Amino acid sequence: MEERSYNCRKQGLRAWLRMLKMFTWLMTTLQFLASAEQTVRICVVPFKEGKSENQAAIAAMDVKKLAAELSLSKLANASPIVSVPVFGRDRRDVDALLERDECEYIVSIWRYESADGNYNLPANLPDIALPQESATPMPVGDRDLIFYKLRAKGKRKDLYSGSAFPPTVRSRSHVVISPYPSMAAQIVKSLNRFEGSR
Repeated sequence: MEERSYNCRKQGLRAWLRMLKMFTWLMTTLQFLASAEQTVRICVVPFKEGKSENQAAIAAMDVKKLAAELSLSKLANASPIVSVPVFGRDRRDVDALLERDECEYIVSIWRYESADGNYNLPANLPDIALPQESATPMPVGDRDLIFYKLRAKGKRKDLYSGSAFPPTVRSRSHVVISPYPSMAAQIVKSLNRFEGSR
């Protein structure tokens, strides 16, 4: 009788432990599924094709560096950003690649090279705020600007547009000042605002 009671308690304990294991597994699985990060896919494209080989190489560098910087970022909801640089022979080719890569957002980037060292910008440039002057003035000839804009796929209206000085090297310290981290931060900030309002 005592042995029978002992076996019943043992079986009850085993059943209870099995249920506890199943409950723990279920909770762990549900927690994993709830915290699974939804990635945000961004394509970074040159706004215009370079007129010369040198301009095309500079545009490619800007696109790759900004895409790399965006890929290091996450949105406020912890969603990681997958950023893809997209290049094509012409605008139609780029549009086909954008369609294939299934990007939710598109960042267009281009440079304005100032020949005279001033911001004598052509009238057909979009209405984008110029970057703030640094405390130390830039030397003449280094007045080029990088323009960029963010839009949702299939939309014409820009979510954000901005500009920055290109990478510069300080003459005394030889430190390279890169604009790409601040550009990526502005884009992520705009994405957070937009994603939060949806």
